[in-house]
Amino acid sequence: LRRIGDKRIQMVAIDHDEVVLKAIKDGFLHGTMLQNPYGQAYIGSHVVDRLRNGCTIKADAPWKTNALTSHFVDSGTVFVGADKVDTYVSAMQDITKNLLASFDATYLNCNS
Repeated sequence: LRRIGDKRIQMVAIDHDEVVLKAIKDGFLHGTMLQNPYGQAYIGSHVVDRLRNGCTIKADAPWKTNALTSHFVDSGTVFVGADKVDTYVSAMQDITKNLLASFDATYLNCNS
């Protein structure tokens, strides 16, 4: 779209590559859908730490299922348009904080 100079097509990308972010800022992309790599790493580290310190996985935890596993936790996605292109990291952090707020009570048995 940038090469042909056409901003009429409303296209949405995926992830937060610098080329994608610049295209949003310049008006060639409407926005992008971000996975939450921040949350994937943070939540994964949190769970490993909790299991290492004596927590166990609840047998009745409300797991989601996908093609790879029957024990899936969605770390969330974020739509980033021109209004949030410079602050998308805080959006991922907010989703992660919300998920972590109830994570232990939902998925883990912990003594502490």
